[in-house]
Amino acid sequence: GRHREALPALQELAELLGCAVLDRGGHFNFPTTHPLDLTLAPEAALEQADVLLALDVTDLGGASSGIKDRGVLASSLDSPTTTIHITLGDYLQSKWAGDYERLHPVDLPIAADTAEALPALLALCRTQIAAAGSEAGREERRRRVQEIHERTVTRIRSELEGDWDLHPISSYRLYAELWSQIKGTPWSLT
Repeated sequence: GRHREALPALQELAELLGCAVLDRGGHFNFPTTHPLDLTLAPEAALEQADVLLALDVTDLGGASSGIKDRGVLASSLDSPTTTIHITLGDYLQSKWAGDYERLHPVDLPIAADTAEALPALLALCRTQIAAAGSEAGREERRRRVQEIHERTVTRIRSELEGDWDLHPISSYRLYAELWSQIKGTPWSLT
């Protein structure tokens, strides 16, 4: 999200691999309406992950964790999950201590600008997929991610619609009413 030109490469990479994308709120990076967006279902995405590709995530430990049993913060990743982190953020740290949150183990750290690295990674994935020739695993993964996305959106929408007539009005109603006025026009929420 730091570089607008990297956004199409991120979307194309997700679609090529059929993988889930979680926006952790640091920068805008992926449309929430996209069927591969699981920002509203992070546990479901992380529990099934065999690889986690983190792009410019400041607090990787916090981004991949959730509140578990007895209120303890624990990683949502299983131990066999391979973590790849592409960032220049490591150059900001001068200590190993908690100034920058707790450190999360990374299997493959890549010090690179994501605007440069994403197109290169996309090209590499295209080459590897063309050589492998199989589509079955990616299609199954894409289908599972889309089902989770649709179930999550339906569940949340039904919960929020119950608050439609609250006084004062709910945030959901405010956004829904605004959307009915601005849809079809360029807009930005800041």
